[in-house]
Order: sequence, then C-alpha cells, then structure tokens
Amino acid sequence: GKVVSLDPNKVPAGTTKLDGHDKVLLPGLIDAHGHLLGLGGNLLEVDLRESGTMQEAAQWVAQYA
Repeated sequence: GKVVSLDPNKVPAGTTKLDGHDKVLLPGLIDAHGHLLGLGGNLLEVDLRESGTMQEAAQWVAQYA
C-alpha cells in the first residue's frame, strides 16, 4: 500500500484507513542515501574509459586542463 493522506478529512473514498495514533509507522524499501562526495569527485576528473587511443586520451586530458 501507500500513504495517500495524513489528514483524515482528505482520505479518498474506498481507502483503507490505518489508525496510527500513538504508533510509529515506517515506510519500507526506501533507499534515501546518496554518495554525494563520489558524485562531486567525478566532476574533478577525466573519464578516459571510452577513449580509443593514447592520442585521444591525451587530447581529452588537455581539453580538461
């Protein structure tokens, strides 16, 4: 299921209501973290994995510098 409203006056008709009074409700299967340092680090380096030759790799590095 999913939470559709926290306001008891705005629950759509036909919705199953759960009484969470004095309870703790935890959503499941939520991955709310990110590796921001790694993502930011990617902006500070040249990805040469798709370069076909040493000359092309050197050109990419020179353009980055």
